[in-house]
Amino acid sequence: MLCCQVSQAATDLKNFCLQNAHKDPLLMGVPSGDNPFRPPKSCGLL
Repeated sequence: MLCCQVSQAATDLKNFCLQNAHKDPLLMGVPSGDNPFRPPKSCGLL
């Protein structure tokens, strides 16, 4: 098992989170066109 100090692991985790924050939908939101959970629109034909 690989062993490292907790402070180094915490620093690595923080750097990873900061580098990938722009990909996180919880932080950046989901574009409405890509959101499968948006409320359904009514049909224009009815």
